[in-house]
Amino acid sequence: MKVIRRALAKVVRWVLAPQRAAFAARGENVLIVEPFEVNYPQRLFLGSDIYIGPHAAFNSVGGIRIGSGSILGPFVHIYSGNHHYEGAEVLPFDEAEYLKPVDIGQNVWIGGDVIILPGVTIGEGAVIAGGAVVIKSVEPGAVVAGFPARLLKMRDMERYYQFKRDRRILNALVGSGRNVPREIGGIPRQWYLDAGVPAPPEAVDPRGPSA
Repeated sequence: MKVIRRALAKVVRWVLAPQRAAFAARGENVLIVEPFEVNYPQRLFLGSDIYIGPHAAFNSVGGIRIGSGSILGPFVHIYSGNHHYEGAEVLPFDEAEYLKPVDIGQNVWIGGDVIILPGVTIGEGAVIAGGAVVIKSVEPGAVVAGFPARLLKMRDMERYYQFKRDRRILNALVGSGRNVPREIGGIPRQWYLDAGVPAPPEAVDPRGPSA
């Protein structure tokens, strides 16, 4: 079974991922789900064991680097350049463009619909909540959310570095077929009853998982 899962994973990566040669650098086990938009792909640097969800859009004119082990949800937008408008001779801006690299560290989790603006650095192990707009750099291990993104808490970095030393990286486990997916919680049983359909065993009630 594990052999089949590994083979299927390789096929999916080959079918869905844009060609390696398009980017400045691309490590192993990188899954980019189409549709995916990037200008200046030659300025996009990707580590290994990376997942980028569908409908991502990268403006990499100023350079974008994504560290190994990072996961990006759907509809993530990253911008690495700004137009020149102050003092411009034409409206709304002129032809000049400020190049401001975006650097995303290792094992960063970026939720869906996140926008990352030019010049931002996101430290390794950080978590960016879905829908956040990141206008300033984020320190390693920070959990941020909102518009603009603000610090909610810090993750346990001692635990993080232990897992990193042990190579307990989700995307690496998925690529090797060694992950074991599991669900926590579930769909309320009442939803099925309200819809007039039988509730499956994994449905939950307000007191927790079903027996």
